[in-house]
Amino acid sequence: MLRFKLTCVSAAVVVLLAVFTLTAADADYKWPAGNDNPPPRLKGEDARKVLTERWNKASKEPLGTHADTAAIEKTIFAHVKMNNPNAKVREVRWLSPTSVMAKASWVYGDLASARYFYVLQKTKDKWRIVTYYMLGSS
Repeated sequence: MLRFKLTCVSAAVVVLLAVFTLTAADADYKWPAGNDNPPPRLKGEDARKVLTERWNKASKEPLGTHADTAAIEKTIFAHVKMNNPNAKVREVRWLSPTSVMAKASWVYGDLASARYFYVLQKTKDKWRIVTYYMLGSS
């Protein structure tokens, strides 16, 4: 019984440290610049490497509520649907409870498609897009 309690306490401490580390690091993120023409595309392999590393390290488990996830998707849909009603948020990964990266895309039949990386941050009770990058189109 004592061993189980120690294991639970240890697990809780690890989770708290991870959340604290992610939250503390959140303010330190500088996002790669894109080109000047919307939608921005990444400049160089270093920029793609930075995004890929952050994506791979980000939590697949939500660090926010279901309402946060719904608001993130709604914010991205409002942005992407200006161009296409067939938009989808493929995956959201959490950098902290107030900062996420998301993969989104749209497809227009067999004629065209595009893939994006979005970075969003929560300020007060609203999620806003910090930056986004077009990863590819056809």
